Amino acid sequence: MEKKVKTVKRDSKGRLKKGSKAISPGRPVGVREKAREACKKFNVDPLFFFAELLADATANNKDRLIAARELADRMWGKPQQYLDVEQKSIDITITKPKDD
Repeated sequence: MEKKVKTVKRDSKGRLKKGSKAISPGRPVGVREKAREACKKFNVDPLFFFAELLADATANNKDRLIAARELADRMWGKPQQYLDVEQKSIDITITKPKDD
């Protein structure tokens, strides 16, 4: 049995050309985007939307986890992030070139 080999359109540098089937149509819409669209469409408070999603035992676990995170961020705020930065000084000397 012989397998068909797909050829992909590429330019002279080897990059995929526009319209090529190998290029994905974009990132799939996630639960946050779906929630935002649904809240706008049905005039629903996002807090209630995420609370209902979290309480729904038949919902996808990933979506429920995102709902829990969104609720926590809205109720207690996102945790502070601390950066440990070590500052080092740099000496730069600029000299004007001599005219010959």
